Amino acid sequence: MKNYIRYLTIIIFFTFSLQTFSNSISPEDSVKLQKQIESLKKENNKLLIENQSYKNDSSFIELKDEYISILEKSNEQLNKTWSPINVTITILGVLITLLTIFGAIAFYFLGKEFKDKQNETFSKFENKFEELHNKKEKEIDEQISAWAERVENFEKTHGDKLEKSSRMYADLARNLKNTRIRQYKHSGFYHKDIAENVEINEKIFFQASMTLGSIKQTFVIYFKILASDNNEYWLGFAGSISNTVQRYTREYTQHEIYETINPQIYVNVIEHVKKAFPKVEPLRITTVRLRASKNDENAVKFQYNFPES
Repeated sequence: MKNYIRYLTIIIFFTFSLQTFSNSISPEDSVKLQKQIESLKKENNKLLIENQSYKNDSSFIELKDEYISILEKSNEQLNKTWSPINVTITILGVLITLLTIFGAIAFYFLGKEFKDKQNETFSKFENKFEELHNKKEKEIDEQISAWAERVENFEKTHGDKLEKSSRMYADLARNLKNTRIRQYKHSGFYHKDIAENVEINEKIFFQASMTLGSIKQTFVIYFKILASDNNEYWLGFAGSISNTVQRYTREYTQHEIYETINPQIYVNVIEHVKKAFPKVEPLRITTVRLRASKNDENAVKFQYNFPES
């Protein structure tokens, strides 16, 4: 197409040139110029024929129609994209998304606040219950001690005739006190000591049960004895990561792997003392010490007593 325009321009230029300078051209030059013009006309006709055949080509027409269709569809889509309805829907979608995000954040903090309040309430209730339990436990201890004291006074008053009965009642009171289950909760590695006064004989056992937060949580429970040499010795039972024995001059701790969250301990006191300190003669248990995990802050529930078999 560009070549066609170029040739047409040349023809027009030569035509005007011919008219302008016709008076100054010789007959021979005029004949030559006429031949050149005829040649250019033929070339122009040839180009016109080629251009017309190119325009009538079916592939060119299809390509042209397809290009026009794409342009029309693009313009139509652009007009739809920025129509008032589409803009309104887009704005509403953005607002709903933002409201959803803010709502999720608000629900998260509200849920966290509710959970914190719930944990605080539960903790207060648990502390209140433990305080009440310890109070009742102390009252029972006082009642048992008063009863044992009355029995002892009764025995002294009535002399030898009631010696057997008094001894029986005293043993019963002691056995009731020893078999009573003590319950405590303790967390952290720092120890908690409970005062005891349990006379040791061949029938006294140490029985303990722990409730852990997980199988891997560690703990230690000790009892301290007063021996005939007037020294104190510690005997411990540890829920640990290995089965080992830790021995010092006046301390013996047996480490054991418990594959449960409710480990149990049941040993004869004298036999265990002889195993740890063969030359020691134990007299009484004076203290029980509780120690929970160093890394796990969950409380361990300890239960223990000293039954007679």
